[in-house]
Amino acid sequence: MPKPTFLTLLATVSLQLWGQSPGNPAVRPLVLTHISVVDVASGLTKSDQTVIVRGSRIVEIGPSARIAVPRDAEVLDGAGKYLIPGLADMHNHQVNPSGNAEDPVRSLAELLRWGITTVFSPALSMEDYTRVKQATKGEPANLPRFYGVGHAFTAPRGHMFRFEHHGVEIPVTVDVARAQVRALKSASVDAVKVIFDDLHYAGRPAVPAMQPEILAAIIDEAHRNGLKVYAHAARLIYAKDFLRAGGDGLVHSIIDEPVDDELLSLMKQRKSFCMTTLSLYESFHDVSGFVTREAEFDLRRLIPKSVYEAFRIQAVEQAKTRFRDALPEENLKITRANLKRLVDSGIPVVTGTDTGVPGVFPGVASQLELVLCVEAGMAPAEVLRASTLTAQRVLGRDKDLGEIMVGKLADLVVLEGNPLSDIHNIARVNLVVKGGVLYHAGSHTAP
Repeated sequence: MPKPTFLTLLATVSLQLWGQSPGNPAVRPLVLTHISVVDVASGLTKSDQTVIVRGSRIVEIGPSARIAVPRDAEVLDGAGKYLIPGLADMHNHQVNPSGNAEDPVRSLAELLRWGITTVFSPALSMEDYTRVKQATKGEPANLPRFYGVGHAFTAPRGHMFRFEHHGVEIPVTVDVARAQVRALKSASVDAVKVIFDDLHYAGRPAVPAMQPEILAAIIDEAHRNGLKVYAHAARLIYAKDFLRAGGDGLVHSIIDEPVDDELLSLMKQRKSFCMTTLSLYESFHDVSGFVTREAEFDLRRLIPKSVYEAFRIQAVEQAKTRFRDALPEENLKITRANLKRLVDSGIPVVTGTDTGVPGVFPGVASQLELVLCVEAGMAPAEVLRASTLTAQRVLGRDKDLGEIMVGKLADLVVLEGNPLSDIHNIARVNLVVKGGVLYHAGSHTAP
């Protein structure tokens, strides 16, 4: 997805990470004492725990009264605080809040302050994708773990077709589609994304959707090359057709009508999942109101107040012109109810924002997405699991990530309040650990 022009309003935010040098992981063990550990698998909390990290992994967890702290350890008192696994934003196009469009690596790095230690990007220019992939090779501690698709696929004159070669491929024949999939495989993408939708909802005029034979060729070639295929298919009819064609996951929840038993059956057959992207829908419904809400949720003011105000005053009219009436309240009610039904039916759900669209600000939207999911009817424990363990399962990394468990990688977030009792506490980040390296979350004090 291309970088929106409103980013020029965000030029005052800078990366502020403290602690260990990212190129020199701590030799000393890192120990968190007297902290409450949130078990995202069970939805329970264990109080007064000590967690020992040695190198990049967790080596010991247990009651503080029973755990011997190594003499050479860096010890942090976690009394009154809560420990959760690092969060994932599974639909983030990596838009840089500093406005530096030429530095996608910095865009990624800044998300650490918000507790986001894993990012999946369902469309980037191949130039940006290659730069970020190279920077994250070996999973350095100063960057979130990164996965993505590179270019997505769309139809001629379909959604996003104007951004050919800057985020999308537009195959016109089966052979071209297959060749483009193979090229993406050579570029080491982690999955393939198709845009299979005509956007004909909420009164919007329809655009061409991808031809079925092109879709089938993409899915078949991707599977031949060991890649899964995810779809932007926000309409129920297209989501079903995508799954029937062998698709693997939905990058948006269904927005135009209630999900039915047939969709649920197809998703279970395909062992499919759905990304939430409620932030996207809320912004499309009322961009000014959503930006106001993000500003209120940004407790540490990592994005200065002046940036939020500038966006509302100077850019919101442009955004409203583009998206006015794009998503009435009725559609919001549908997608919230659909999300709840998917969860209640046992369909895996992962959290994602579609950061990059106007009004969806990097980092703060990733946190606020969890609140929106709870407002849609998910329990806090379900939302935390969606943003941690389930997200890592979708990525195939759950053996190493997604839970606070001995032997797993130490991607951790310390919160100043219990997210299980109030999901709003997800905003109260005290510090972040990525791969065993400690960062203080920091704050921004500009007006």
